[in-house]
This record gives sequence, structure tokens and C-alpha cells, in this order.
Amino acid sequence: MKFKATFLAAILSIFSCSLDLPEEGNYLRWTTTLEIPLVTQEITLKTLAEDSLITIEGLDHYFEDGTAADSIFVYHKEITIEKVEVGDRLEIDPISTSFTQSVDDVTVAGVEKIISSAVGAITLNDIDPSGTDPFIFRNIYPAIEEAPDGLMAIPAFEIAPIVKPFSFDDFGYAEFSGGELQITIENNMVIPLGPPVIVQLRQVNESDTTDIPGATIQFDSIIDANGSSATETMDLSGVTLPGNILVQVSGNCQGTSGIQIMIDEAAKNSSFQVTIGGTGMEVAAATARIPQQSIEEEGSITLEPDSNKVVRATIQSGNLIIEVDNYMALGSSLSIAIPSLETPSGAAFQTSLEIPGNTADILDQTSMADHALVMDAEDQSVTYSYSVLTVDSGDELIPVTAEDSIVVHIRLEGFEPGSDITFSQFQGYLNQEAMVDSSTITLDNATRVDQATLQSGNMNLSMTNGIGIEAVVNFTIVEFTKNGNSLDTSFALTTDPLNAAIDLSGYLLDLELEADSQVVHYVSAIDIPSDEEMTLSFGQSIAIEVMIDSLSFAAVSGYVDPVTVDIDTVEQEIDLPAELDNLEFAQIEMNFAFQSNIALPVFLDLQLASFNDETGESVVKRIERVNIIEQPLFSIDSAQHLINIQPNRIVASGTAEVGSLEEYGSVTTADTISGNLTMAAPLAFEINENSRIEVDAKELESIAADAVESARVFLDYQNNFEFGADIAVLLTTDTTGFENGTADTLTKVGIQADAAGLDSVYLDESKFTLLAREGNYVKAVIGLLGREEGPSRFLATDTMDVELYLSVEAIIDLNDGGDD
Repeated sequence: MKFKATFLAAILSIFSCSLDLPEEGNYLRWTTTLEIPLVTQEITLKTLAEDSLITIEGLDHYFEDGTAADSIFVYHKEITIEKVEVGDRLEIDPISTSFTQSVDDVTVAGVEKIISSAVGAITLNDIDPSGTDPFIFRNIYPAIEEAPDGLMAIPAFEIAPIVKPFSFDDFGYAEFSGGELQITIENNMVIPLGPPVIVQLRQVNESDTTDIPGATIQFDSIIDANGSSATETMDLSGVTLPGNILVQVSGNCQGTSGIQIMIDEAAKNSSFQVTIGGTGMEVAAATARIPQQSIEEEGSITLEPDSNKVVRATIQSGNLIIEVDNYMALGSSLSIAIPSLETPSGAAFQTSLEIPGNTADILDQTSMADHALVMDAEDQSVTYSYSVLTVDSGDELIPVTAEDSIVVHIRLEGFEPGSDITFSQFQGYLNQEAMVDSSTITLDNATRVDQATLQSGNMNLSMTNGIGIEAVVNFTIVEFTKNGNSLDTSFALTTDPLNAAIDLSGYLLDLELEADSQVVHYVSAIDIPSDEEMTLSFGQSIAIEVMIDSLSFAAVSGYVDPVTVDIDTVEQEIDLPAELDNLEFAQIEMNFAFQSNIALPVFLDLQLASFNDETGESVVKRIERVNIIEQPLFSIDSAQHLINIQPNRIVASGTAEVGSLEEYGSVTTADTISGNLTMAAPLAFEINENSRIEVDAKELESIAADAVESARVFLDYQNNFEFGADIAVLLTTDTTGFENGTADTLTKVGIQADAAGLDSVYLDESKFTLLAREGNYVKAVIGLLGREEGPSRFLATDTMDVELYLSVEAIIDLNDGGDD
């Protein structure tokens, strides 16, 4: 036995000195204990953290009894389902219509103008000069009464104010805005007058007399005696005069300057007179004799800017209405000329009205049928002129003011009040809304389309021009749009027939989904160019035929017949860590996440199959009729069955049914379905009889059976896992025995869950023979013991430290003469 020989050699080395050795048979014999390591193993999954497919996550994420403080290893795998295009094309039957458009409704809006003509400054007739009563010498110089007849010199004296009445025959009251009074002093006295001589016009104010403001004039030169005269001018602007006034004279008289003159009764009765005349008189208000006054106005009435431009147009229906309100006491005659209106004979239109004084609502209406409206194309306005000639009041004093007015209301309109003017013939420029037709075209198709993008399609227009002039046809279908704008196309139309084709590719067809009949609305506008003058006789037409054909769609929304598409088969390798062999997962999360821009129901039928190519096992899971638009995220029940066969690969395949006749939605030829399958497998296992951890085998030196008195296998362990284990210690001289089950069992020991311990087991003598074999290999197989309350979980921080060693009590007998 090897350990015996080794020990004996040691003893001999001790006694190899000069001591006397005992004789054979008297050697020492004793008992000793030897400890031989069998297995030292730390069981942990920490190395899994180095695997890119393994993550460490909180235990509470997967288990209700878990806490955030505990963490567990989780194996992850993701399978990508590549994009699959699922759109389909739809077609509808051709649609068509025909219609005509006639040039029979070209009009211009009615026009009107209200002109208020104030009288303004009123001109009065000139006033012929008229004198006051004489101012007598004895009245202005009372001292002369005492003088005897004969020669005497008259001293200078002051002329005390003396008043004479004066009346204006042409007015009873006047507020002057202009004009002049010529005031003349004719001196027939025997003595000179002045300087100065002051003439003040005064008025009677109730029982008193007052100066008239602004009615004062002063003569600053001497007025010689015996027939001399002097004239001064008074400005009447701003002066108000009554018809009856008082003329007051005051000032100085220088006498005869010492020269004696003959004084007698004739001298004493000599006198001077004040003469008053007027010219250029204008009044702002007066009660006066009003001579004939003339009021003249001219102007134009502009048509609305959006109207057709008329050069010459024969009116079919229309009226010229003239309304007059006379706010003057004077009667008058009104004459109106409208050069823009020509009578059927070609003359400019004229009319006249007699207007009584102080009369409103004077109405004159003339039918303009067959009259011509003539205007400049660049100046769309109706020109007019009128004159008002008032009646001369004669000797009658008439009250007037400058604000007195005549209001003339000129209105040219259609036959009915407020209506447009219509024409039977037209020469000029028409606006773009002259000829418009709008209606619908019915789509006879079973598919209820809400919106559809056209993959292809054509619209053909056939047009026959019967109006005899070149025009532009603007054709619009509001349900066909591109870039947010309705289909709107234009064609230059000559007098020849025209066929035009429009490519509808890329247009969006937007229909009323709930309508009884699905229709498109068209608008056809005949645009007669506004920059070209033309002549039309109404009643002619343009005929248009519309054909929409070969419509197919790249995208459609509404109620769409289902279409089935195949999802490309996906095969994914599964590479579970070797540490997880012989363990069955208690739970696995397999979650699908689909992405799709399809707005129709998509019903998914999918098959997942896992394959273990070594054992030939396979497991299939099916997902049926899942609407991934409503439910893009869903899970597979009992997904652990797919993985617990230790598969090499998982294969995903299936189909998608797109569309529904009961549910509204949309699809395009470019729409796709894609997705991914994510697997999360927490390392929590269902422990059964096959759940074990195998420790690598190692060589074990032989132990002589006859030297063994007793043997014990010790188990020293520290177990943090929440599960226990049974350990079988196996011996074999051929390592294949560990695989085929022929290895001998040396002993079995147990480990408690989440505990530490030191246990031992005595070996019976039958095991001594096994230990004595040469070429032994020893191996520990750790059989896991599951929990009753749930799966056994491998926490990230847990370890199981196991040390197995053999304690042998052996006899050392130096008298044994064997070779061992």
C-alpha cells in the first residue's frame, strides 16, 4: 500500500542514525488518522454575468414574494420578424358625365351715386345808389339860427351825431359773405365838411338802437362846400344788415376859416346827403329778392372692381332712376346728361325735371332696355353732368342759406330693385366667373371608399366650343386632391373640338363614406380671357363630356376586402449556457411586439416551433386570430415548454389577414408589418429527479483495505441557495462509468437549504475494497431538491460551498513484511 510504504520510509529515516535497530518482529505498531480530499467545489452562477445574454434583475420583477434587495439571473433572447409589405391594389369601374355651358348670364352689378349740391354763396343783384334824407346846415349847427342875415365867418365846430333812416329794397335781412357798399357824401352846404366825417350804420334793437358791427366808414379828406362829394367803400364780408337801418353822421367841420360868407335862409337850409349803393354782394343767408342761381355738377360712378369690363353692351334689362330732394325754398329746373348711356338712336342720354321748392322724394325712372352702356375698359365708370337753374324770385323776398341744397340720387340697376344689369349683346372683357357649371358624377362600385391614393388612372375631357371665341376651360373635381389642392386643370379652347387627357396618378380620392351614393363633385368654369376684348351674343354654349377610367389605388381607407400575406419564416439559434443543462425553467416570458402603419384590422396567425436537434424533440405553440393593430403587444402562455427541451433553434412562421368588411381602416401598398419576440427567462427552475449539478471527476489514490480500521466521509458546506441538495460520491476506474451509470456509489450525503453544516457518514467495509482499487476516479453528483412553495431560484449573490473529504483510521505495523 502506497501510503504505508511512504510512512515506513519516514520512520526509517528517523532511526537511520547510529542507534541499534530492533529485530524484525519487534518493530512498532500504531493507529493513525488520515484525511484525503475528495471534492472541493464552489457552486455559483456568477460566471453567467459575463454572458451577454444574461442580465441581473430584481427578484420582485418576476416573483410576488421577491424583494428589490434580491436579484436573479435572467436569460434574454430576441427574435426579429422582418418587415413585410401588405398593401394591395383596388380598382373601380369607369365613371362619366356630360353637360353644356351657355353664355347667358353675364351681368354687371348695379351702380348708384348720391350727390348733394349746396347752393353755396348766394349772389344778390347790385343795389342802385339811393340817398338818405338831407342833413340840413341849421340842424348840424344850431347856432346859425341866431345869426342875422348878412356876411359872417363860420367858426369850426364838432358835428354831433345825427341820424337819418335808410331802407334796402332788395333784402329784408342779409348775412354777407362778400360784396361792397359804396357810401357817398354829396355836400351842398355853404360850408365844407370834415375832416373827419364818420358814417356809422346802426340798427334798431327792440326799443334801442345799436351800432352794426363792421359797418363804420370814415372820410378823412375835406369835402368842399357847394356841390363837392366824396365816396368811400365799405367791405361787407362778415357784416349782417337788416333791411331798415339808421345812417348816423358825426365828425368835425372847419367852418369858413375866417372868410365871411352870406348867411340867409337859403344858406341856413343848405344840406348834404349820404348815398348808398352796392355791388358784388354775396350772402350766406338772407331773406331777399333772389335772382336766378345756377348749380352745376359733373362726375362719375365707378363700377365694382370685380365686375366684367364693359366697352359697349346693349342692356337687356335695367332702369335709370333719378331721385331728387330739394331743400331750397326756390323752385328749379334740373337737367341731367349721361354720356356713358346711349339711346337706341346713338345719342347721349339726357333728361330734365322740374323741381318745386322745399320738396323731397321727386322720382324719375326710365327703362334702359336697348340702351347701350359705353365705358372705357380702363375706367369702368358711368360719367354724368347736371345743372340746376333756380327760378328768379322777382320782388318776393325768399329766405335762403348757403347750406340749402339739392340732393340728386342717380341709380342704374337691373329690372328689379337691387338686381344686376343684364345684356343681350356684350363687347368688352369678361371676368373668370362668367360661365360656371357644377354637379356630381356617381361612382358605381361595391367598395366603400373613404380616401384612396391613386396608383393610376385617367380623366378624359371632350369639349366642343359653340360660343365662337377662344376661351380657357378650368375644370375642378374637389374629391381629387394632390398636395392639399383639388384637381384643377385648365385648357385653352379654340373654335375647334378639343380632347384632353389628365393623368390621375398620385391624386387622393376623398369621398363621403356614409352617403347613399358615393359621388365626386365637379366645377367647370369657362374663363374668357379678361385681357382680350370680345363681342358676344348670348345663348351660345360649350359642350363638355367627362370620362374617368382605369382607376387603381396605392392606398385606400374605408371598408376593404381582406387580403392575406405570408410572413417570412424566421429561424433563430438558441444557445443556453451550459450551466443550465438538466434544469427546467419554471417560467419564461415570451412577448411579441408588432409594429405596423396599417390602419386596418390585421389578424395574425403565427406558429412558433422549437427543435432539439440532438434528441429530435420539438414543441409547437400557435397564436391564432390576434388583431395586432388593436393588440400589438401580447404574450405566449406556458412559453417554458418551448425552452425546456433544450432547443438548438426556434422557427417562427405565419400569415397576416389585412382588412375587414365590418371594420373601418386603411392600407397602402407600402404599409408593412414587423415585430420582434423577446424572451426573458429568470433562472428559476422546476426541480425534479433529473435536476442535478455534476462536479468534474478527479483521480483518487488507492488505500489498502487491510490497513483501514474505519472510514468516514465528511461534508462541510455553506449553502445560500433557497433549495437543498443530495450529494452522491461516485467511484469508477473508467470515467465513462459516470455517463452510463456503472460507477460505484461510495456514499450519499445531504445539504440543507439556506444553511451551513458539517456532517459525516461512516463507510462500511464493503466500501474499503472500492477505495483500495488502483486507478480510481472520484466524482460528486449534486442532485437538487426543489421547494414545495414554488420554483427554485438562483439568486445572483447566492453560492453553495461544498467540501467533501475522506477521514481514514489506519493501522501502521512495521512488522508487516509485505512489500506495500
